[in-house]
Amino acid sequence: MALRASRIDPIHQHLAPLRHVRQYLALFIDTLPVNSYQFRDLSNNRVLSYDTTAVASLVQKLYAKLARSADGNMPHVSDIADDGDWSALVDAVRQIDRSFMNRETGLRDPRAHFSWFFDLQRRRPNREGAIDMVETLALL
Repeated sequence: MALRASRIDPIHQHLAPLRHVRQYLALFIDTLPVNSYQFRDLSNNRVLSYDTTAVASLVQKLYAKLARSADGNMPHVSDIADDGDWSALVDAVRQIDRSFMNRETGLRDPRAHFSWFFDLQRRRPNREGAIDMVETLALL
């Protein structure tokens, strides 16, 4: 059952149970401007994303190792700086920063980063082949 077919159509009946008809009629008055919406099926479009599982695994590995060595206090900077896995993370971030840095401003250039991202999708549409930490984090 539709309430004023031009305002609440049958597809959205579940939003307007009969006990709330007066409230909906009060909210959706005839003079309320309503933009139409046409559903677009985007299910065949590609989504640019990063490997969330790889990032979650990396974070879990780093923090689990740090937690195992904890003595109840916050870790010292040296606990992180002297660890090879944390050093690899810092090196990866440093490499990403340098790769997408605007040489004139010294800042990361998001356009260059997205250009690389889109190009990666064209080069490896199915993400085949080994992906290293730098590439995984660059996608993030």
